[in-house]
Amino acid sequence: MKDNETITEIYNKYWDRLMLVAYKELEDYDMAQDVVQDVLFKFAMMTNVDRRTEHALLVVMTKNKAIDYRRKFCRGDTVSMETEKLEFRRHGIFDGLEARKTLEYDCEELGSRVFHEMKKRNIVWYQIMVGLYIYRDEPETVARRLGLTLPHMRTSLSRARAWVRRKFGKEYQEMGIISGIPESEK
Repeated sequence: MKDNETITEIYNKYWDRLMLVAYKELEDYDMAQDVVQDVLFKFAMMTNVDRRTEHALLVVMTKNKAIDYRRKFCRGDTVSMETEKLEFRRHGIFDGLEARKTLEYDCEELGSRVFHEMKKRNIVWYQIMVGLYIYRDEPETVARRLGLTLPHMRTSLSRARAWVRRKFGKEYQEMGIISGIPESEK
């Protein structure tokens, strides 16, 4: 393990370069930060690294870690149930905090069920919805990440929305939500 002074020096020297490498691979700033932090942590644990080759080693480690992150995302493994929440538009005004908390809980519960069922039904639909509505990526980015053409992705998105409306539409109406899956303007 390296001492704190050495770790700080390496961090300050390489952070920007490694962020660029990770961001080019992932096209997601937050994921790129996670990758670089993981790489720098692992590098800090390594011993007997030649100072002349540390830059090349860090770049290779970052590129490989970013590729691993991208592969995990494309399989849907990185999205936990905690982040599987849809944003809902609430209908009307609620009287009191308790009613609002109950509705928010119900929405989160329904959102989690929708994503869980969709993942079992069609993994591509699931990945599209997560990319667009959880990570808020542009449609072009989601299509490219999944290896789909934009028209194919939009067709799949339309089918996924229709499936959600058929399967969960009554529950959305009972909660007073106007639309559980907003129509895309894109």
